[in-house]
Amino acid sequence: MIFLIAACSFGTQRSRHLQRSDTRYSHAETKLIGERLAARFLFIAEIGIALLQSIATSLILAGAVALTSSTVLAQHQFSGHWSVEVVTEKGICDRAYRYPVVIENGAVRSSGPQSFNVSGRVQPNGRIQSSIQHDMTRADVTGRLAGRSGSGTWITSGAVSCSGRWNAKRQS
Repeated sequence: MIFLIAACSFGTQRSRHLQRSDTRYSHAETKLIGERLAARFLFIAEIGIALLQSIATSLILAGAVALTSSTVLAQHQFSGHWSVEVVTEKGICDRAYRYPVVIENGAVRSSGPQSFNVSGRVQPNGRIQSSIQHDMTRADVTGRLAGRSGSGTWITSGAVSCSGRWNAKRQS
């Protein structure tokens, strides 16, 4: 748009200049010169717009690749075997449990006895939400993983009411 305005302004100024010079141009010749100048500037403006569109498209694609890469990286950076210690701070639950857990591509699952069902997800930033189900009791788990460790809190729902904290260590 700026190029177009500049082209029109320049063409008009050029036409006035040509009319004031020693060589006299007819009105039709002056108009033709102005139109040619405007067409050249319009062509330059179109190239500029195409370039800006290419840059915008490149930035959008780069952002999408970066977002996808960070999600994949986060899912893989936490993948592996983890040992999770669950400590009761309130309620009548056993004082402590230890669960072997596997994280694969961001998905959390149990790698121990089948009597405990562990499920959940790890977000790219390490935030974790999961649950541990045993018989009629379910514990909802929240927290964060960073590097080779993590921690957070848990609270039960169901037949037994307990809450506490958890700590996790990644196994070699």
